[in-house]
Amino acid sequence: MITIKFIKSITVGCLLIMSANSVYAGVMSITDSRLNDITVTPNVGRGYSPSTNTFQSVCMDNIEVMKGSSDLEYTYETIDKSWLESKMQSRSYDNAENKTALDMINNTLKRNGTNIISAVDDVKTGMILVTIRLKKYYSAMNESKSKISAFAENLLGGDKKDLISFFNSCGPYYVRSISRLSSYYAFLTFESKGATDTQNFKNLLERSTQGVLVNSAGSSSSDDTFNRTADNKNLKIYISGIGLDSDALEKLLATDVATFREAIGHALASMKSSDVGRVIGIEIAPWTENLGFQNSIGVILNDGDFSALDEPWLTKIYQEQNAEFIAQVNRVRKFLMANYQRALSCKSELDLNWGDDLAKIYFKNLTDVKNENQRLGTTLRQNLIIASDNLKKKHEELVYATKLCFKKIATTYAMSTQFYYQVPDCRKLEESLAAPSNVEVFNYCMPVFHSSVK
Repeated sequence: MITIKFIKSITVGCLLIMSANSVYAGVMSITDSRLNDITVTPNVGRGYSPSTNTFQSVCMDNIEVMKGSSDLEYTYETIDKSWLESKMQSRSYDNAENKTALDMINNTLKRNGTNIISAVDDVKTGMILVTIRLKKYYSAMNESKSKISAFAENLLGGDKKDLISFFNSCGPYYVRSISRLSSYYAFLTFESKGATDTQNFKNLLERSTQGVLVNSAGSSSSDDTFNRTADNKNLKIYISGIGLDSDALEKLLATDVATFREAIGHALASMKSSDVGRVIGIEIAPWTENLGFQNSIGVILNDGDFSALDEPWLTKIYQEQNAEFIAQVNRVRKFLMANYQRALSCKSELDLNWGDDLAKIYFKNLTDVKNENQRLGTTLRQNLIIASDNLKKKHEELVYATKLCFKKIATTYAMSTQFYYQVPDCRKLEESLAAPSNVEVFNYCMPVFHSSVK
């Protein structure tokens, strides 16, 4: 489910639910599954397109971020049947934060030959979950002190005012702030005589680690008492964390109460930095509302004619929607070229490693877990040639259509006084923008040997 919160709008009286090609008004926050990809790096000041979910270049210099706020959660929980039922009934296991803890508990128990359902029914097994979560937010860019970079400024300034190149490089929006979450989990298992014994050991654990977020020191006598009890109960400590400072990881492991106390103290320190943590939300702002952007493009004229200018708020709408269209064109073009290069690389891999033996070799379908759809090497090579030719042709056709469209909306004046779909060549370009479906031959790339012809 997509969650988009409109923080402010440049229209008055109503909010409209719009399609991906529609106008996005003002600053927005994004908190949905689009942020789950950890192979992409959101940064404050980095360009972004909501309709294509792609991050662009960082087009800001000397970025200054204002001081944010944090929410801290520090809990000790006994893992028993009532705890598990409350999680299931509240469906809190659907929450990414809680799911991480549940997965850690279940995976740990599976390695020990059991699972959470069986473990909570076993009165001889005590389980405790210690959780530290730190959520950081409101750490936003200070636009009054963060400037558009010199290279981006060059695209906007002077007589050229190349908005198409600017939006291609910097995106229609930029990331204004990032919310992050860091989590540290300690899962403790021990032998227990029943619910009362488990509660007593939990109380002892809490007393032994009391105040660790302030002072990690503890008395050696209390540590000795706890360690003797823990040894008798065969205590085991399992540690997991998400969104932590990688430089502090070696201090987060524990083998006894003393190192456990230290680990909890260090856990909070490993979360404090504003640029550490899994991204759980971003605030994005359109370039058209950035004062530096507006100052750079200046007053938009058509041969000195003021009469043709629309109201400033309408000019922003034209610029925003046309910028999103440019981002979509760029995404499809890159998709075609990337797959064209992929087909060539796959074919080269075949020729380099198997050469003249292709007629004797079958290759795996990498998406077929049953290995029932192998493909003969010579057939695969021919399919790759056809695929690369088709992709190249589609890319050339798209570039030509883009040239016709962008020629009509290339000037700052044209970008700011009309919607792209009001230009016939741009309407034709939009009709060809449907992203190509998955090329079936790529199910065999990169090639993996399956068997030889007998």
